[in-house]
Amino acid sequence: MPANQYVSGLVTFKLLIEGKEVPDSYGVISIQITKGLNKISTAKVKLYDGGVAEANPWKLSDSADFVPGKKIEIQLGYDLKEASVFTGIIINSITHEGQRISFFYYKSMG
Repeated sequence: MPANQYVSGLVTFKLLIEGKEVPDSYGVISIQITKGLNKISTAKVKLYDGGVAEANPWKLSDSADFVPGKKIEIQLGYDLKEASVFTGIIINSITHEGQRISFFYYKSMG
């Protein structure tokens, strides 16, 4: 497809951890992938993660799903036709209490 050709449709994504798709209930806010020449590719995923007023304020950060070292795959596409754009491992997790969100950082496996 030419680079200037307009693509229409619903933008869709899948987040897989250890090959298993994470549920829609995880509330993905944003996905950022950074790739460069002679650099390790990285990704950052921002998720809604409860808050201090809830019984378990950091249920995603505290879950076994986002433990550093687990494999992750990010797929992007249109109209539920996704393709893999990033594979890596979880290297870090940061919670931001004021906004009730968690950031998960990944680095490329290859």
